[in-house]
Amino acid sequence: MQRLLTKPSPTPKPKPEVLLKPKLTAEQVLDGFLKNTGGATAYAKITSAVASGTVEFVGQATRGTVEIKSKAPSKFLMRLLLPAQGEISLGFDGKEGWSRDPNLGLRILRGAELAQLKLQALQTNAPQNWRSYFKKVENLGVAKVGVASFYKLRLWPKDGSAPVIQFHDTTTLLLVRTDQVQESPQGKLSTTTYTSDWRLTEGVKTPFQMRQKTKEVELVFAFNQIRNNVPLLDTDFARPAEVPNKPAKVR
Repeated sequence: MQRLLTKPSPTPKPKPEVLLKPKLTAEQVLDGFLKNTGGATAYAKITSAVASGTVEFVGQATRGTVEIKSKAPSKFLMRLLLPAQGEISLGFDGKEGWSRDPNLGLRILRGAELAQLKLQALQTNAPQNWRSYFKKVENLGVAKVGVASFYKLRLWPKDGSAPVIQFHDTTTLLLVRTDQVQESPQGKLSTTTYTSDWRLTEGVKTPFQMRQKTKEVELVFAFNQIRNNVPLLDTDFARPAEVPNKPAKVR
């Protein structure tokens, strides 16, 4: 019997994203977002903030607490307390950035890692100053997802790090998703962060839920309290007094 040879089916190519022409420029979207979440004047009155809640690793039996502290102009600290693993923390004291976890111990951040953390700290403390952080912003068009539609923006940081993609609801202009390539000890990580449950807190709207996804891990942050203008010490953001880059158990 003659052997029948068949050619394998070609791998289907992903469909290109279809973007509609936007009605607003990127600048108008970002300024509208600020206006709809409280306004630049209200943001400028906030000199510090503390957000606390829970963190869950989706698909894993891992759950803990999260606390995020910020202090103007650029101090930032995030602490995850996981009962089984210990503490994971990330901090920026205005000049120096660091991370600390049970596997790698204390690390001093440099290069792109430091630049991205500094940008995160600046945006957390003063989102109204976005023009100071980005050299160029573009509105790539309107993306449709079901009945919803979103402005897709691309923002180019002045520090030269990778561009940030933001999706804003075309009706409310609220930020619903951020795509970014982040530097890490494991290399470059494509990260998608969804922000939702926006609530008014002392004059500004803040997302009380964030869902962050990478190829390996998905985290859900649910905040139950956000307090503004809390007295914070500069020492709260200083790196721990340990030998850097030496793995150590973190309690």
